[in-house]
Amino acid sequence: MIFIHGLGLDSTSTISFFESFLKNTSFNRIYIDLPGMGKSKETNPSSASIIQRIITFIKNKIGNNKFIIYGHSYGGYIAKFISIKLKQQVLKLFLTCPVVKANKKDRLTEKHYNVGKITDVNIISDKNYKDFISMNVIVNDSTWHLYNDLILPGIKHSNSNFLKMLNKNYRYSEENNHNKISIPTLLVAGKQDQVVGYRDQYYDITNNYVNGSILILNNAGHNIMIDKEELVKMLFLDFLKYHEMS
Repeated sequence: MIFIHGLGLDSTSTISFFESFLKNTSFNRIYIDLPGMGKSKETNPSSASIIQRIITFIKNKIGNNKFIIYGHSYGGYIAKFISIKLKQQVLKLFLTCPVVKANKKDRLTEKHYNVGKITDVNIISDKNYKDFISMNVIVNDSTWHLYNDLILPGIKHSNSNFLKMLNKNYRYSEENNHNKISIPTLLVAGKQDQVVGYRDQYYDITNNYVNGSILILNNAGHNIMIDKEELVKMLFLDFLKYHEMS
């Protein structure tokens, strides 16, 4: 199983989330730090270069063995094209809030709002509180702590200059090549996602994924693994269970 985190984060976000319930499974789990993020070295700041670098890594790491791939946000954008290029090896694809359109102006995004409240007054005065409430829909002490565990470590270690350069070469040249994807795919989107929305994802799944399904969760934004922690875990386990039965 290969896990690819979102832009500006690192593998802490995927390790912290998935290892809490996958550590006793028999799957070999590989958590990637994207170039310029986490502990990974920089490369040519473009999606094309990153995709090729990950494909080379996969070939060196697991050869021609088959694998399941997960991607969140920009990681979902990358995972999609990897699954197309390595379609003979990819067993299944699980996506949360994936980027469908690189150009932000082309995206159908949603209105963000907050549900809940913080009881610890120290949280409200924290320097990261504004970013937390701007990204999360569910706001309480528990989601704040998850935000600190999953999101902040990667932000602290990302290379801001690399990310700025990557944004100029974010769009992958094959973005509009709508290949029909037969890989079993589950996409989980947030109905209040103001970063990538859910409507582009719905159109993409229904038009381009022959064996694709989408779940759009209410009261959930771009940090869906925090807003709907237990539900996303349950969906992923069901996804694995189905794989083991198939």
